[in-house]
Parts: sequence; C-alpha cells; structure tokens
Amino acid sequence: MATSGLLLHDGDGRYQAFDYLINTPRLDPIPDHLWNALLAAVGPEDAYDLGLVAHQQARLQRAITALTKAHEGSVAEAEFPLALALGDGGHPRQAAARLRRIAERPGNDPLFTLAARHQAAFFTGESGAAQQAVHLFGHIVTSARTLLEGPHPDVLDARHQLAYFTGESGNTHAAAHQFRALLNDRERHHPDDHQQIIATRHSCIWFATRPDTLAESEHAMHALLDEATALIGADAPHTLAIRSSLATFAARAGRHDEALERFAALIGDRIRLLEPEHPHVLRSRLDWVHALAGAGHTAQARTEVLSTLHTAETVLETDHRHLRYARTLLEQLS
Repeated sequence: MATSGLLLHDGDGRYQAFDYLINTPRLDPIPDHLWNALLAAVGPEDAYDLGLVAHQQARLQRAITALTKAHEGSVAEAEFPLALALGDGGHPRQAAARLRRIAERPGNDPLFTLAARHQAAFFTGESGAAQQAVHLFGHIVTSARTLLEGPHPDVLDARHQLAYFTGESGNTHAAAHQFRALLNDRERHHPDDHQQIIATRHSCIWFATRPDTLAESEHAMHALLDEATALIGADAPHTLAIRSSLATFAARAGRHDEALERFAALIGDRIRLLEPEHPHVLRSRLDWVHALAGAGHTAQARTEVLSTLHTAETVLETDHRHLRYARTLLEQLS
C-alpha cells in the first residue's frame, strides 16, 4: 500500500496523518525518544489513546507508562486497560488485585463485572496460583452461562481458561478432556473462529501428551502448525505458541540441535513482533537456555540465563514465575 500524499495540511502550518498512513502494516516502530517526547507533550486523554495503541501493538512498557499517565490524570476509562497492560507486562499479582477492586465496585454493568472477574482470575493463575484460578473460573463459567445465552464466546473463553488452569495445576487428564469438549462446541457453534479453534486444538494436543505419545503429538502439532499458518498467519500469537510446543517436543525427544534451532528462530520472531523485554520473549529465552543445558552447552547456558535473569528482574514483579524458572536453571547450572 502506498503512503505518499497521506499527510493532510490543516492550513495552520501543521499536518495530520491520514488513517491509512497510521494503519499501514510493517512500518518500523517509533523510536523510544520520539515516543517519549510525544507522550510528555500530550494530555491525559491523548495519553489514554497512546496507551491503547501501544498495548494493541504489544509494546507493553509503553502501554503501562501511557495508561498510568491517563489514569493519574483522571481518565476513568484507563483503569481497566492499565490493569491488563500491567498483567501482560509481567505484573500479574498487581493486575489481579486491581481487577478484583474493579469487579467489586458497586453499580457496575453485570457484563463489565464479569469481564473484570475473568481477567482477575486469569492473572491470579498467571501469578502461580493455578488451583485458585480453577476455583475462580468454575464460578465465572456458571455466572457467564446465567448472563449470556447459549454457547456465547465469553462462556467458551471462560471454559478455556478453566481447562487451561486445570492442566497447569497438574490435572492434565481432566484438562485434555475439558478441551476436547470445548473444541467440539467451538467447531459446532463458531466454526469460523479460527483463532480460538486453533488455540483449543493446541491445548488438546499439549495436555494429552505423555512420554509414550510424544511422536503422535509431534505429528499432530506439525499438522496444526501448517493449518494455523494458512488460516491465521505465521506471526499470529497462537501460531508462535505452536512453534514453542514443537521446540519443546524436540528437546524432550533428545533432538537438541533441532530444539535449539527452533527456539532461536522463535526468539527472533517474538522480538521482531513484540519487544525484547516482553514476558513471552523472556520465557522463550529461558526455554532456549534449558535446551542449551540439555545439549551440554553448560557455559553458554549459564551466560545466557544470567543475561535473561538480569533483564527479567528489571521488568517482572518479584517472584514472577519466569524469575523462578530462571533461578532454578541458574542453580542447576552452578
């Protein structure tokens, strides 16, 4: 798409970017110094808009900074997305606490309260309290079914999180069973929702995998990767998650060179799409360290885990699960 001629003169010595210019894909990210200068120059309402855009683009630290300015400037609408940005950016405990307060506020619209409860439960699970998240999502599924008719997407999304944290709490058999039932309902009632169908199929494979079914799971995951690439794109978050699972499967099978290659490529793509300090990037770097150690590259693994830990400590809240993972790896490599 051409972008020339899309600056509109306002007759007062200023220019406004036409929508097509702003939305043109594959533009280089705005440099930090320009973005910071812009944020400093705008008021709380514009900071709110900047924060929403930054969050949508997965520039989480920018989103947190901008939405904090908006919230402190009394933009009421900023409170909810600020909590989400904090959680996505590595502060799930803080996000869950904020979202619980929002959900408990009297006078909320019931659907807004349900959304806040859902996100609070999600970040509770992300903070490491998977069993508590199972309990919370059990109630949220019941509430959603009461408020919403039929197989509403919000009901299915709550069931997805219930199944996910069931698996994360250690009950992988029950999780796989729940995901299979969920997949049936997604395919029957929302067959065009490719993003969520692929995410659910991914979880079906992941939580059903055992050492004796690893080869079968790898075959299914490769097929799913091809389908995801065709339907939702190579850069879609769910496609990248499938690639991460394939790298993990290769490591489990003892194909260390393949695992290292897959993790390295995934890290490069996630940095390109997100930002170097994004929690997904940090997790992939730690998985790469684990694969390095498995391949016998102990010295390199130790160097890399120290570097990743240093970055993680600057952006993640204390005792974040990625920090615990990094410290466990470092202890194993000492």
